[in-house]
Amino acid sequence: MARTGWFNQVHVRSEASERIRVLIGTRERLIKMRKDLEGYVRGVLKVFGICMSGVHRENKRQGFRDQLTKAGALDPAIGVMADMFGPIHLALCSAASAMDVELRAIARESGLAERLMTVPGVGPIVTLAFISTLDDATRFKKSKDVGAFLGLTPRRYQSGELDWSGRISKYGDRDLRRLLYSAATTLITQVKKPSPLLIWATRLNERKGFKKPPSQPQGRSQLSCIAFGATRPSLTQAWREWPKHNNAEHLPERSWAGSVSFGTVAHQARLKR
Repeated sequence: MARTGWFNQVHVRSEASERIRVLIGTRERLIKMRKDLEGYVRGVLKVFGICMSGVHRENKRQGFRDQLTKAGALDPAIGVMADMFGPIHLALCSAASAMDVELRAIARESGLAERLMTVPGVGPIVTLAFISTLDDATRFKKSKDVGAFLGLTPRRYQSGELDWSGRISKYGDRDLRRLLYSAATTLITQVKKPSPLLIWATRLNERKGFKKPPSQPQGRSQLSCIAFGATRPSLTQAWREWPKHNNAEHLPERSWAGSVSFGTVAHQARLKR
């Protein structure tokens, strides 16, 4: 079979990319464990008529532990739960914060990651997840292939005279799609600096509604196309003025700065519509 060529070639990610994915997955698991613990505590306290208020991120979510300790003084059983869960909650928050610091430091050391983070709404977590998931940009001939690889292209149904596009295929990496969803939401709700991407997202938001742009193929696929184009400094000049320290340094030892086709002119025309 190998000599005849009757097989589909499968790309194997580099060890450097897999290491980054391990760190990102560890952070996500810590956050999920913390959310599960907080959800369980809130559910238990509601049985006793105690409703916890919102918690801010300051001091590793100390407000949650303060409310739990305060509720523990009202009932001995809740007090035992507070004594057990308090240190665990602090440990989870501390570990998640340490992972954030580690990932930010890794992103700052990569010239490619710095370029990707200049895209509005894209932070270090999304950047590293994008780099480690695609691993080798040269295997994608055009930016649209990245959207299909991540499962952001709509399904097609054709039968006789019927021809319609359904929801996105959701093939590929689910975690990266979720992070792109978060980046698209951040772009719409928090980014204030004017840019062609923000103008496009605002128009799409007005036409489709707030919950539609990130969940539709356009929102996340557009970010993936721009991020893919940012992997080649010569093409990003059409998007915006990048920092002067454009270089090919990056964590995965692959040819991210290689020759990659990206329809910059057509892409900018779509953004200006």
